[in-house]
Amino acid sequence: MQAAVTSWFPSRAFANLYGIVVLVTLLSDEVVPRLAGGKGVSLLPGRDRGSFLIIYLTTLVGFGAGLYFRYVNIGVVPFRVQALALIILVAGTVLREWAIILLGRFFSRTVKIEEGHRLIMSGPFRWIRHPAYTGMIVMDSAIVLGLGTWVGALFMFAIMLLASLYRIRVEEQALIEAFGDEYRSYSQRTARLFPPW
Repeated sequence: MQAAVTSWFPSRAFANLYGIVVLVTLLSDEVVPRLAGGKGVSLLPGRDRGSFLIIYLTTLVGFGAGLYFRYVNIGVVPFRVQALALIILVAGTVLREWAIILLGRFFSRTVKIEEGHRLIMSGPFRWIRHPAYTGMIVMDSAIVLGLGTWVGALFMFAIMLLASLYRIRVEEQALIEAFGDEYRSYSQRTARLFPPW
């Protein structure tokens, strides 16, 4: 059965809070990389192999599916889960932006190795090789869960995980070419996205 968007949230106050948190999250993902000195998008042929475009389109599909699942009330969750989703969203955002700040000028939305590039192994990089992607997956899934559908959130998590794994494969090939055994050694003692995996 279909539900009006206004009925997706337990109160107007929560709906407003949800909207503010999501807006701040999305804005921070645009502002923080610029402040950190990171690079934007380059769609010129190169190492990226279309991975940025895949991530971008996958995100759109995930949000569209999440809205649909919520609109037709598939997998509706109770209010406490929506509230938990906001906490998870903030945690995912903090993880992602922390990773981006540490990467600084080496952060790029498309795969590239900069002159003077070095491996970052501090902060969350001590345990996870790709914490910015971990944060992104958590953020996107939490936004959909905050709408009130666990099915939509699970769908978003699954497709973002697949898109991120493709991106990571492309990125790690470039990093191995650039850093060789140093990166291989780092890979052996860290998880890819979610410890211990």
